Amino acid sequence: MCVLPFAWRHLKADRQTLRDSWLFLTLLGFFGVGFFSYIVYCGLQYTTATNSLLLQSIMPILTLVMPAVLFGERLRPVLALSAVLSFAGIMWIVTKGHPLDLRGSALNIGDVLSVTGVFLYSVYATFLRKVPALHPLTLLAALFAIGMGSMAVPYAANLASNGPSMPPVEVVAAILYVGVFPSLVAYGLFNRAVVLIGSARSGIYMNLPPVFGVALAVPLLGEKLALYHLVGAVIIIIAIAISRERRAGTVDGANQEV
Repeated sequence: MCVLPFAWRHLKADRQTLRDSWLFLTLLGFFGVGFFSYIVYCGLQYTTATNSLLLQSIMPILTLVMPAVLFGERLRPVLALSAVLSFAGIMWIVTKGHPLDLRGSALNIGDVLSVTGVFLYSVYATFLRKVPALHPLTLLAALFAIGMGSMAVPYAANLASNGPSMPPVEVVAAILYVGVFPSLVAYGLFNRAVVLIGSARSGIYMNLPPVFGVALAVPLLGEKLALYHLVGAVIIIIAIAISRERRAGTVDGANQEV
């Protein structure tokens, strides 16, 4: 709703392209906006913000690997190695330092949901390069409308099970903040960045949210860093450092347009 007044003129101008690409945009909005947000926020009900943020730090590497998986692009050995190390770092964090113990007691459903969300967003970021020629505000409004629509079913299910309720003022303020800044502003800027410099180079900056998030989670939420957090983070950092070898030698095709 916030973006609609700014996007309305562009939506009318791009309506034919929207009609022609409705299925692609629907899938993109459902999985990359609606379902991604839903499972990440559900995951935070069962795991810590620190765990979720550290697991999200593998997103840049997945963004580099996904073109090989989805489009058959050549996967360089150095990138394959970084993907394997990233998976090792994930397993170390998810199993709390016991990667060989995959029993239910060692796994946290919140961590599994966080990893699933990272995977979905990496697919979303990769497919953004296939978006037809649309004004950035048209794309943002369309994806957000689809994402909001996809939330109708879980919202209705929640109403049916818990009934309507009036959340506290603090919750309303948090919802407004999440709806405007992490959602509207962040998605808009990221979508534009992918268009300007490509998904691979944009993915580099996805290393920053885990750093900022963990730095805030410790003092604001009172969360504690455990040794397995640090070990897993080091493994993932090594994987990111290795993946930069690929970035140094490869220029994303989208960068040629800048």
